[in-house]
Amino acid sequence: MKFLTFNVLIKRLMSTTSVTGELVANENNTAELIDRFSEYVSIYHDHISLKSGFYSMISVKPFDLEKLSQEELLKNFKIVPNETYLPVLETFESNDILRKEEAQRKIEEYESQFQPAMSQKKIMYTPYEIIEKFYPTLNQLYCGLFRNTSFQRIFNFSYLKGHVTPSKMMDFVNQFPLVESYPTVAEVNDFLRRLEKSFPGMRPKIPEKMFVFSEKNSQIFPLFVALQNHVFISHRTSFIIYLLLHPILYKDRFDLETQRRSREFEKREVAEKFRRIGFNYFPDFQDKKKKPTLQIDGIATRGDTMYVTECKGWGIKPLYDLRQRQQYLERDLKGIVDGREYTTKNGKLEIDKKVSLLDKVRFAKENMEMWGFDPALFTKVQGLIVLRASPPIQEYKSIKIISINQIDFLT
Repeated sequence: MKFLTFNVLIKRLMSTTSVTGELVANENNTAELIDRFSEYVSIYHDHISLKSGFYSMISVKPFDLEKLSQEELLKNFKIVPNETYLPVLETFESNDILRKEEAQRKIEEYESQFQPAMSQKKIMYTPYEIIEKFYPTLNQLYCGLFRNTSFQRIFNFSYLKGHVTPSKMMDFVNQFPLVESYPTVAEVNDFLRRLEKSFPGMRPKIPEKMFVFSEKNSQIFPLFVALQNHVFISHRTSFIIYLLLHPILYKDRFDLETQRRSREFEKREVAEKFRRIGFNYFPDFQDKKKKPTLQIDGIATRGDTMYVTECKGWGIKPLYDLRQRQQYLERDLKGIVDGREYTTKNGKLEIDKKVSLLDKVRFAKENMEMWGFDPALFTKVQGLIVLRASPPIQEYKSIKIISINQIDFLT
């Protein structure tokens, strides 16, 4: 949120530099401006969360709505997440996108490992290798910095597609010396000369338009900020953006890796989790005689209980902090139970008929011997949907819906 706030503030200030201010900027009033603007952004995002139904307003003391001033409204009410937001929060946290206190605890926990890792020899990776090897980190950045439309507007780098690669951008940044605790400052003409040289083949002024954030070019992300005769460069911000650009500029490859990990989830991760807590797990049952083919992702058994499982590696996505995203997820989960698959093609919603999980449970009850199970042993046969994310609903038509982290509670 702080990273968003600083970049929004920089863009706002740059777009209003033609206005004559009454104050000369100094360390104190700049800090106050940041604090006030941070409060404004926080209220704005509370408003988004209230509209989505994820947050509720709680009155600290009795009030008269007709006489309530804006100051009292902010002072006398608390904005807090409600139970509908818990699955979203849990999904963020399972992807290491954490609230402040938990993040600080985790930083301290792993701090001792940081310096040894930093001292290792530098290894060069291709973009595809980076996506495969560092997928969790890239996905955290991508989904965290695209969590809702407010974030998406600021961290929009679609204008770089087809023009720039992340490695070229970072190679350019590394031409300038890193200054500890301060941004690096370059003279404008020197910066532009290096920029043109680092991105040959582009028409004149195009690299400047894509990268140099200024009063005349304030629509882009404020990565390299030009003020008067200087350009300000942050190596650490540049590295965050370098990572973020991989899922944006190589989206097709990133989506393929997401699909690969989803299949891994369905075939291996769920099975291992069940077996770790004492279940027998048998994957991939099919009856090809049925049209369409009846396929059961897995059957988990323990004692007299049998779960007919449907595994979906659906995890965190961009815009995950929107109510509409959660409504789509709920619709798709109910579709698994009812035998409907929802897809959008050319802007139109299409519904395909599939074998419902209810039918799969019924089939498993009636055909246990076909797969070597003794019907006399299992008095409880239930349907179960297992997701990577925390689901917005826990049950539908007697089918349990859980995240992989909740499998432990089945015992």
